[in-house]
Amino acid sequence: MNEGPFKHDSNHMKANHLFKPVSWLSKIDFIHHLTLFNNVLMVVLGEKEAGKSSFLSLLQLSFDHNFHVMMIKATASMDMEDLKQEMIREFNLKQGDISSIVDQINAQKAHVVLMIDNAHYLPESWMAEVLAAIRDQGNHGCFHLCLAADYSIVSSLNHLVNKEFNNLVHTIELGGLNENETKTYVLHRAQREGFDESLFSEEVFQKIYKSSAGDFAKINGHLNQYMNGIQKNSLNKTILAHTSLAVCLALAILGITYTLTNGSYLSETFRNIFSKPISGELVVENEPLKSAMPYWKDFASFQPLTPAPPLQSSISSIEENEFVPKSALVDKVIYIPKINIAKKPSQEKSSSNKIQLSSLTKTPLFHQNEGTTTSFPSKNAKKIKARQNKRYTIQLVAAIRRSTIKNFVEKYHLSKKTKIYQRTDKNGHWYILTLGEYENLNQAKNDIHHLPYALVKFHPWVRPLSELKYLG
Repeated sequence: MNEGPFKHDSNHMKANHLFKPVSWLSKIDFIHHLTLFNNVLMVVLGEKEAGKSSFLSLLQLSFDHNFHVMMIKATASMDMEDLKQEMIREFNLKQGDISSIVDQINAQKAHVVLMIDNAHYLPESWMAEVLAAIRDQGNHGCFHLCLAADYSIVSSLNHLVNKEFNNLVHTIELGGLNENETKTYVLHRAQREGFDESLFSEEVFQKIYKSSAGDFAKINGHLNQYMNGIQKNSLNKTILAHTSLAVCLALAILGITYTLTNGSYLSETFRNIFSKPISGELVVENEPLKSAMPYWKDFASFQPLTPAPPLQSSISSIEENEFVPKSALVDKVIYIPKINIAKKPSQEKSSSNKIQLSSLTKTPLFHQNEGTTTSFPSKNAKKIKARQNKRYTIQLVAAIRRSTIKNFVEKYHLSKKTKIYQRTDKNGHWYILTLGEYENLNQAKNDIHHLPYALVKFHPWVRPLSELKYLG
């Protein structure tokens, strides 16, 4: 309601219409602490359109029923006598000055909070009188005063503090918003003023936040400018739509007028067109149709079919590569089967003689000394022997240092179950920790699935023992 030159609002806004940033809520909790345990004048400072009024409304709604809250919005032409009479009427008090009003409030033992918005319009003499009453009521008084003003009030406050009211004034600055709070506030205000949220893209949020740096006054300025632009574009579109509709109606009226004016001429024209008799007989042409398209077989080209050459493919060992992980570097052996050609009896006889001779040469006639050299079998015999005697093992981990393998064995208690091998390749020496020995590849693969999870996470795989050198 409006009374005199100031506005008195006992229920300024509903809570669901207010913006509640986290920084504001923490400052409200601090003000609650000051009202209960410190008897000071609280002043909320901020620039114009920085959210001071919204902050006071949120503060007013945050007090419980034990606090009697009165909120007033001051104006430049307000009379302090009217303010005093309004306080007496609101708090049910007797006539008197500010000091008497504060004494009556303390006698009632009920907390009273007076909040004044636009407090920079208050005279310094009135603030000095209120500060004296706050000082005289002691640390546990029931009268509390909270002002919201711009920075022009700072000079008056400094003068009062330096004069005789030291430690009786506490200022609180609202501060700015972070990026998420800026986005929430823009959407909150757009919804409150009836704008579609789809008009506020992420690019608009970033532009508003970077240009304002989270300052409330700058955010409101840029937001007002953007909303005015949206309303102007919407108005232009409405005017254009109305103009287009008017043009269409004018053209329709002109068309109807022209039709009515020249209706007799058009009716005569249509009458002449439809007055001619229409023949119902079909005209049949007996002449054969001549086609200039040649027969397709005359110009078709034929390509004789020839059998495709046989494909040459290499047969690789499936057993070796089936369970090797893609990340491992493994030497790939290509096995090419040898085709046995039927031999003649004479060749078979000579081959049997060669086998007997070779078997004789393998048996030494006398014992050789350690320093003498021994004969080695051929490469083909080595491959055949290695393929027949191939055994498999499960590789758990590999490392460049043997100490790393030993630490791994001690950590997982594998000393009785594992063996350490060495393998040399172009990258140097590798120490490999293995588990078990198998003659059957499928058995080794099956045991991998029964390993504990602590070992499965290292991705063990099966490899032949012929590639490794046993160390212990």
